[in-house]
Amino acid sequence: MGGKRRRQGIYIYLFVALMMFAVVFGCTEGRNATVPSEGTNNVTPVAVELKEARQLLARGDYESSLKTYRKIFEDYRGTPTAGEALYNIGIVFADPENRNKDHHRSVESFRRLVKEYPRNPRAVEAGIWIGILTENAKLKQTASEAVKESSRLKQIMKESREVDKEIEEKKREENR
Repeated sequence: MGGKRRRQGIYIYLFVALMMFAVVFGCTEGRNATVPSEGTNNVTPVAVELKEARQLLARGDYESSLKTYRKIFEDYRGTPTAGEALYNIGIVFADPENRNKDHHRSVESFRRLVKEYPRNPRAVEAGIWIGILTENAKLKQTASEAVKESSRLKQIMKESREVDKEIEEKKREENR
């Protein structure tokens, strides 16, 4: 009887110890997180700039958004914020609605992010974008080559029909 009680007591102590451990070490992020409260302004200048650039992008003002992201990149070079700016520069160039879209420049921006800021949370997404845009470029190239080949084959078929008509005409003349 005493053994069972003792074993149950150990589980209780273990549970309490784990709960204390979770409270002390598991909630450190919660203690360090800053939540802006009403009436206080805990917004950093870079947060304001990033928000402005995002709003410009959402409105379709690609040039201004790109300009703002480039400024952020230059001002915060070497920080995670610069990586965020590089990622968004790539997004601006990749946006299908952007009349000045440039997938090559988008891939360059994403590659630079992956190379210079490999630990940035956006580096994984940038790698995915690189794959998608590279595959898209290959598919466009393949489609372009297929269109050229199709045109070439149509021309060959047209010439072949003309030759067939000439042969038919010669056969008719011989039969007369």
